[in-house]
Amino acid sequence: MRITRFTAFTAAITIALLTPGLAQAAPVPLSGSTEVTVESTDDVVPQAKPTVPTLSAIVKHYRLPTSSNPHFVTAASDGNVWFTVDGAFDPVTFNTPGSVARVTPRGTITEFAVCDTCLTNDIVQGPDGILYVSDNDGQLRRITTSGEVLSSISPCGGFFCSPLDGLAADSTSIWFADFFNNRVGRFNVFAAPGENPFTFVDATGVGDVAVAPDGTVWFTGESAIGEIDPAVDPTVGVVSTTPISAEGRGITVAPNGTVWVTEIFADLIARLTPSPSGTHALAEFPTPVDATPLDIDAAPDGNVWFTQNLRGNVARITQAGVVTEASKAIDFADPKRPDPIGITIAANGQPWYSESLIDKVANVQLR
Repeated sequence: MRITRFTAFTAAITIALLTPGLAQAAPVPLSGSTEVTVESTDDVVPQAKPTVPTLSAIVKHYRLPTSSNPHFVTAASDGNVWFTVDGAFDPVTFNTPGSVARVTPRGTITEFAVCDTCLTNDIVQGPDGILYVSDNDGQLRRITTSGEVLSSISPCGGFFCSPLDGLAADSTSIWFADFFNNRVGRFNVFAAPGENPFTFVDATGVGDVAVAPDGTVWFTGESAIGEIDPAVDPTVGVVSTTPISAEGRGITVAPNGTVWVTEIFADLIARLTPSPSGTHALAEFPTPVDATPLDIDAAPDGNVWFTQNLRGNVARITQAGVVTEASKAIDFADPKRPDPIGITIAANGQPWYSESLIDKVANVQLR
């Protein structure tokens, strides 16, 4: 789902080939943090020839002070939004630390290095209040909302599981995608001393995971949406698989329990309506042509937001499948195209998303 994310490996190659020349970041000490405030504000204007309606909204953009290429994002209990980013080269240690960035509602950004050389992937806050970060070294990195970096967690055991991919959390555990080993992992953060905190469920091609309000775990896997019931013996594995038209990428669950998935290469958004018995109902809705929908998150009002990577913007889809864009599309030939990747919904209901090629994060304020 991100340029360096292994579960989106095919998409990664495609996007990387189409987006050369990532910006160079300025050096920053490994232990340091820096802050920056709002850089620009854009009023949204309709496209000259819109393919879909445009929302009445303002999109504000905030530049990262030192690190580059922001990726995935989550809203945390401190009221802030947290992003994974590529750290800046440190000329003292000759390392390029893997980092995360904390963004306040007003756009003040503070960066924290969580490892010496890893690439950070996804991020989620666990039930213990700690932020967990998957990385390309097969580790779960940990950092508190105050910026204290904790020891990392290794779920691999005797397996090679580099890198780890999408993350989700429930009331006891962190769920993670282990693409290399075709499995979904569960880390019980409250496991008793001496108890094995890890369980695994076989899941072919898993890329991203999400937890529903009822505790059901859903995941994208190749051209399908998979379902795991945590109450079922993990040796039973996946309890249902629903085929979709193309490879699934991001996944989220709306407050009403509907499951939403981006189909990046087909320009589709899938909506799965769970059935307590029998086949789940599936509907697929088109996005604009060449939108390349990537990450996705559900808002409290039931609407779902997603990034359109090659259109350079984000869009909203209703439960009925009506798509509207938050801002005008950016022409692919524009050297300043942002290539948005990750998206989340903040506590106030506003979407925040990354703009990977221009080293910014942005949020949408509906008018």
